[in-house]
Amino acid sequence: GSNGQTAPTIGLTPDGNGIAIAGAFVPPVSQNWMGAGLYFNGARCIDGSTFTGVTFDFSGALGDCTLAVGANFSGDSTSTDAPGRGSCPFTSDSNCYPPMVVVTPPSALDGAATGTTTFKVPFALMGSGSPTPKVDPSTILTVQWQLNARSGGPGCSASFTVENVAFY
Repeated sequence: GSNGQTAPTIGLTPDGNGIAIAGAFVPPVSQNWMGAGLYFNGARCIDGSTFTGVTFDFSGALGDCTLAVGANFSGDSTSTDAPGRGSCPFTSDSNCYPPMVVVTPPSALDGAATGTTTFKVPFALMGSGSPTPKVDPSTILTVQWQLNARSGGPGCSASFTVENVAFY
């Protein structure tokens, strides 16, 4: 998460079929991101090259925050974060981070916690990773959801769930 901010809370949904994520940014907002994800812990990366992207069901409220979805892979992960699997040539998370794309659930536009939205997020839409801008789906390490606030802004808070996460 961001310096000076409280880390988001993450837990299983009551039925055990999803992840409940809640986070808030309080002024001053200097680093404007925090998130949670599914880390695939194993000796090898996940080969998702036969899939188009990630699908999941979203429900909850984002308030004034935005939500980005990404897939971290070997080339944008440090060997410290993913021993034996990370191949980013840098040692810092500020130089090694995954491609992401902002998604906007219709139910979250007004801050109300109503309805469920199913997203299909293609790997090809995820961008701005470093040092590799696009996802290499053959070496996936994580799927993640990142809350963002406006830098210097008033802060924001969000509470939502993601369920039925899968590659498609």
